[in-house]
Amino acid sequence: MLLIDELSLGLAPVIVGQLMDVVTELSRTGMTIVVVEQSLNVALHLAPRAVFMEKGEVRFEGASAELLARDDLARAVFLGGTS
Repeated sequence: MLLIDELSLGLAPVIVGQLMDVVTELSRTGMTIVVVEQSLNVALHLAPRAVFMEKGEVRFEGASAELLARDDLARAVFLGGTS
């Protein structure tokens, strides 16, 4: 199991892209990977499934492809709204 906290924090976008490629390849080999990430884009493109928490409570969870399609998720994450 690999645990990653803030993969993209403070890094140049090109480096983040390279790290995402490495993590994706490790996942393809069967490694279990848990990523804690504040970037909605990075989180949803890295993982097949995501859980979004706020103040210790689960706000959204499900398949990343489904979560990407939800307007309310981006609004809640970026603006703090629930509807």
